[in-house]
Amino acid sequence: MKVSALWNKRRVRFVNSKTPSRLLIKQADAARDAQKFREAAALYVAALKLVPNRGDLHVQAGNMFKDAGDFQQADCHYRKAEEMMPGSAEVAIQFGHLCKASGRLADAVRFYERALALEPGWVVPDNELKNMRKAGFRMKDESMVPAASDRPARGVRGRVFDPKLPGMFGRL
Repeated sequence: MKVSALWNKRRVRFVNSKTPSRLLIKQADAARDAQKFREAAALYVAALKLVPNRGDLHVQAGNMFKDAGDFQQADCHYRKAEEMMPGSAEVAIQFGHLCKASGRLADAVRFYERALALEPGWVVPDNELKNMRKAGFRMKDESMVPAASDRPARGVRGRVFDPKLPGMFGRL
């Protein structure tokens, strides 16, 4: 094959790979890596408008909203991903992380257990469950019950600590 023919094939493939959705996803990935979570979430949502049937992009958008502290938007995207990818252990563990970050520990345990059931032997949900037990939580009838010492933390001026606050400034 001639060099010019190879070049033309490569050029066509390069042009076709630069679809608007791929460019948005690449920009979203870069924003995610720079820990610009709100910007990354907006870019993933923009990409989803062009390719709405991508459950993996809903998971990524959910992750970015969760990391930005917008738990309601994260929940919406994880639910959409669950509709598109039923029985996905990845979606289950992301729901677990969301529940844990938002303080719904009993739900987090259920989702971690579901992820383990969907993908037996997966280390990540197993470690999450072990770490929650080490932190002082005990299991009772398939739900997490906080230990007696786990009362709401008080701030400097006696105000109850808002667990959502750290999530607004980066990863938990």
